[in-house]
Amino acid sequence: MKNLTLLFTLLTINLVIGQVQKQHVVEVPIEVSNAFEQAYPHKNVVWSSDFEGHNNQQLTYIAKFKVENREVAVHYDQAGHFELIEEALSLSGLKAAITKYIAKNYGTFKSTEAVKIIDSQNKTTYEVGITDNTYFFDLQFDDTGYFLQLIDKN
Repeated sequence: MKNLTLLFTLLTINLVIGQVQKQHVVEVPIEVSNAFEQAYPHKNVVWSSDFEGHNNQQLTYIAKFKVENREVAVHYDQAGHFELIEEALSLSGLKAAITKYIAKNYGTFKSTEAVKIIDSQNKTTYEVGITDNTYFFDLQFDDTGYFLQLIDKN
């Protein structure tokens, strides 16, 4: 009897865990999916949505996919207008000015990730994630490697 109870408990736990782990399916407006397909035909994409912009009030749809083993995320508004594209970079691929700034001002911190961002006005910025194992934040740089701002991610 104890074995049956234990078996039933384990099956129930597995069922509950399976239900919790189901991925949320994002319904993407046709305008957004058409805009993506036109710009990036035949890409295997995973969609998500998030509230961004001023006070996180603008619903944004994000298409994530890979190009030459690099992660890419393209952001669209609800009407299907392109907002920005983020492309993962290797830390060694950063501009020398960015690497120098981080070494000088955050030498004890560990760089964890880097992305290149191009917005709808074709303005390029770079964000580098750094941590000291207590805090995590992004450093934002312009296209020339000039430091713009620190973005707290805690």
